[in-house]
Amino acid sequence: MQGDEELRKDIDAVTAIRYPGQFAAAWKQLMEMGGHRLRIVAEDRTYNCHAHGLGIEQLPEYQRRVTKEGNSALVKGSFVTELIERGELHLVEGKSYEPGNVVVYFKDGKPTHTARVAEKDALLVSKWGGNEVIEHGLWELPTSYGDEYKVFKAPDPQRVWTLVEDWLAKN
Repeated sequence: MQGDEELRKDIDAVTAIRYPGQFAAAWKQLMEMGGHRLRIVAEDRTYNCHAHGLGIEQLPEYQRRVTKEGNSALVKGSFVTELIERGELHLVEGKSYEPGNVVVYFKDGKPTHTARVAEKDALLVSKWGGNEVIEHGLWELPTSYGDEYKVFKAPDPQRVWTLVEDWLAKN
Protein backbone atom coordinates (compact mmCIF):
# COMPACT_ATOMS: atom_id res chain seq x y z
CA MET A 1 0.00 0.00 0.00
CA GLN A 2 1.29 3.46 -0.90
CA GLY A 3 1.62 6.07 1.86
CA ASP A 4 0.96 5.67 5.58
CA GLU A 5 -1.11 2.47 5.85
CA GLU A 6 -2.54 3.34 9.27
CA LEU A 7 -3.56 6.85 8.18
CA ARG A 8 -5.19 5.54 5.01
CA LYS A 9 -7.18 2.98 7.01
CA ASP A 10 -8.27 5.72 9.44
CA ILE A 11 -9.37 7.80 6.44
CA ASP A 12 -11.34 4.78 5.17
CA ALA A 13 -13.19 4.55 8.47
CA VAL A 14 -14.05 8.26 8.51
CA THR A 15 -15.16 8.43 4.88
CA ALA A 16 -17.44 5.42 5.35
CA ILE A 17 -19.58 7.49 7.75
CA ARG A 18 -22.69 8.87 6.06
CA TYR A 19 -24.25 10.80 8.97
CA PRO A 20 -22.96 14.40 9.11
CA GLY A 21 -22.76 14.61 12.91
CA GLN A 22 -20.86 11.35 13.19
CA PHE A 23 -18.62 12.32 10.28
CA ALA A 24 -17.77 15.65 11.97
CA ALA A 25 -16.84 13.93 15.22
CA ALA A 26 -14.70 11.31 13.46
CA TRP A 27 -13.06 13.98 11.29
CA LYS A 28 -12.19 15.99 14.40
CA GLN A 29 -10.48 12.92 15.89
CA LEU A 30 -8.53 12.41 12.67
CA MET A 31 -7.42 16.06 12.75
CA GLU A 32 -6.25 15.68 16.34
CA MET A 33 -4.04 12.73 15.36
CA GLY A 34 -1.87 15.04 13.25
CA GLY A 35 0.95 13.85 11.00
CA HIS A 36 -0.95 14.69 7.82
CA ARG A 37 -2.06 17.64 5.70
CA LEU A 38 -5.77 16.86 5.56
CA ARG A 39 -8.11 19.86 5.60
CA ILE A 40 -11.72 20.41 4.58
CA VAL A 41 -11.78 23.29 2.09
CA ALA A 42 -15.41 23.24 0.93
CA GLU A 43 -18.72 21.51 1.44
CA ASP A 44 -20.85 20.79 -1.59
CA ARG A 45 -22.70 17.60 -2.40
CA THR A 46 -23.66 18.48 -5.97
CA TYR A 47 -20.71 16.80 -7.71
CA ASN A 48 -18.26 13.94 -7.41
CA CYS A 49 -14.47 13.75 -7.58
CA HIS A 50 -14.29 13.41 -11.35
CA ALA A 51 -16.47 16.47 -12.00
CA HIS A 52 -14.41 18.45 -9.49
CA GLY A 53 -11.05 17.17 -10.73
CA LEU A 54 -11.92 17.89 -14.36
CA GLY A 55 -13.13 21.37 -13.44
CA ILE A 56 -16.76 21.16 -14.57
CA GLU A 57 -18.51 21.14 -11.20
CA GLN A 58 -19.34 24.87 -11.24
CA LEU A 59 -20.41 25.12 -14.87
CA PRO A 60 -24.08 26.20 -15.02
CA GLU A 61 -24.78 23.50 -17.63
CA TYR A 62 -23.40 20.83 -15.30
CA GLN A 63 -25.39 22.13 -12.32
CA ARG A 64 -28.60 22.19 -14.39
CA ARG A 65 -28.02 18.60 -15.52
CA VAL A 66 -27.31 17.42 -11.96
CA THR A 67 -30.54 19.05 -10.79
CA LYS A 68 -32.51 17.56 -13.69
CA GLU A 69 -31.07 14.05 -13.21
CA GLY A 70 -31.03 14.20 -9.41
CA ASN A 71 -27.58 12.63 -9.60
CA SER A 72 -24.36 14.29 -8.46
CA ALA A 73 -22.23 11.47 -9.89
CA LEU A 74 -22.83 12.09 -13.59
CA VAL A 75 -19.13 11.75 -14.45
CA LYS A 76 -17.79 8.27 -13.76
CA GLY A 77 -14.45 6.49 -13.93
CA SER A 78 -15.48 4.99 -17.26
CA PHE A 79 -15.75 8.52 -18.67
CA VAL A 80 -12.22 9.27 -17.44
CA THR A 81 -11.06 6.06 -19.13
CA GLU A 82 -12.63 7.28 -22.37
CA LEU A 83 -10.91 10.68 -22.04
CA ILE A 84 -7.56 8.94 -21.64
CA GLU A 85 -8.15 6.51 -24.50
CA ARG A 86 -9.26 9.32 -26.85
CA GLY A 87 -6.20 11.41 -25.98
CA GLU A 88 -8.29 14.17 -24.39
CA LEU A 89 -6.21 13.93 -21.21
CA HIS A 90 -2.53 14.53 -21.93
CA LEU A 91 -0.12 12.55 -19.78
CA VAL A 92 2.61 14.47 -17.97
CA GLU A 93 5.83 12.45 -18.00
CA GLY A 94 7.26 11.46 -14.63
CA LYS A 95 5.56 11.52 -11.25
CA SER A 96 5.94 15.23 -10.46
CA TYR A 97 2.77 17.32 -10.41
CA GLU A 98 1.96 21.02 -10.24
CA PRO A 99 -0.99 23.42 -10.45
CA GLY A 100 -2.55 23.07 -13.88
CA ASN A 101 -2.38 19.28 -13.58
CA VAL A 102 -4.87 16.67 -12.44
CA VAL A 103 -3.92 13.43 -10.73
CA VAL A 104 -5.96 10.37 -11.62
CA TYR A 105 -5.77 7.41 -9.24
CA PHE A 106 -6.19 3.84 -10.46
CA LYS A 107 -7.09 0.52 -8.89
CA ASP A 108 -6.74 -2.63 -10.97
CA GLY A 109 -6.00 -0.43 -13.99
CA LYS A 110 -9.26 1.52 -13.75
CA PRO A 111 -9.64 5.20 -12.80
CA THR A 112 -11.15 5.52 -9.34
CA HIS A 113 -10.48 9.11 -8.31
CA THR A 114 -9.51 12.47 -9.79
CA ALA A 115 -7.83 15.32 -7.90
CA ARG A 116 -6.68 18.84 -8.79
CA VAL A 117 -3.16 19.91 -7.92
CA ALA A 118 -3.03 22.80 -5.45
CA GLU A 119 0.71 22.93 -4.72
CA LYS A 120 3.67 21.50 -6.64
CA ASP A 121 4.55 17.99 -5.49
CA ALA A 122 2.73 18.58 -2.21
CA LEU A 123 -1.01 19.22 -2.04
CA LEU A 124 -4.04 18.07 -3.97
CA VAL A 125 -7.68 19.03 -3.62
CA SER A 126 -10.42 16.50 -4.29
CA LYS A 127 -13.95 15.45 -3.52
CA TRP A 128 -14.24 12.26 -1.52
CA GLY A 129 -17.47 10.51 -2.47
CA GLY A 130 -20.45 12.37 -1.04
CA ASN A 131 -18.31 14.09 1.55
CA GLU A 132 -16.53 17.40 1.60
CA VAL A 133 -13.81 18.73 -0.67
CA ILE A 134 -10.50 17.85 0.99
CA GLU A 135 -6.98 19.20 0.67
CA HIS A 136 -4.54 16.30 1.06
CA GLY A 137 -1.14 14.89 0.25
CA LEU A 138 -0.62 12.46 -2.63
CA TRP A 139 -1.26 9.33 -0.52
CA GLU A 140 -3.50 10.87 2.15
CA LEU A 141 -6.73 9.45 0.78
CA PRO A 142 -8.92 6.34 1.06
CA THR A 143 -7.37 2.98 0.16
CA SER A 144 -10.28 2.29 -2.19
CA TYR A 145 -8.81 4.81 -4.64
CA GLY A 146 -5.88 2.48 -5.31
CA ASP A 147 -2.10 2.61 -5.25
CA GLU A 148 -1.28 3.92 -8.69
CA TYR A 149 -1.59 7.38 -10.16
CA LYS A 150 -0.90 9.26 -13.36
CA VAL A 151 -0.57 12.99 -13.86
CA PHE A 152 -2.33 14.76 -16.72
CA LYS A 153 -2.57 18.34 -17.92
CA ALA A 154 -5.83 19.78 -16.65
CA PRO A 155 -8.28 19.81 -19.57
CA ASP A 156 -10.44 22.73 -20.64
CA PRO A 157 -13.66 22.44 -18.57
CA GLN A 158 -15.91 23.56 -21.43
CA ARG A 159 -14.41 20.90 -23.71
CA VAL A 160 -14.88 18.29 -20.97
CA TRP A 161 -18.52 19.30 -20.55
CA THR A 162 -19.15 18.87 -24.27
CA LEU A 163 -17.62 15.39 -24.08
CA VAL A 164 -19.66 14.57 -20.95
CA GLU A 165 -22.88 15.47 -22.76
CA ASP A 166 -21.93 13.23 -25.68
CA TRP A 167 -20.95 10.42 -23.31
CA LEU A 168 -24.17 10.70 -21.30
CA ALA A 169 -26.23 10.58 -24.50
CA LYS A 170 -24.77 7.19 -25.41
CA ASN A 171 -24.60 5.68 -21.91
